[in-house]
Amino acid sequence: MIMKTLQDSIIFRHGAKIKGRIVQPPMLTNSGNDGYVTQDTLDYYAARSQSAGMIIVEYTTVSENGGPSRS
Repeated sequence: MIMKTLQDSIIFRHGAKIKGRIVQPPMLTNSGNDGYVTQDTLDYYAARSQSAGMIIVEYTTVSENGGPSRS
């Protein structure tokens, strides 16, 4: 049996492949504006795009009655 490492790729059942086993969960940056992604949001994730095999992005708006999460 071969030991799996964090650098090993993963192929999911539906065929998607990620380059490593590290996943970054969504991080709330509050950088969306009125339900749209901003350049700040794109810059934030671009800076982290090589840090994990999969990066799960945050939401900007849940529904028209909802909206960006503000603390």
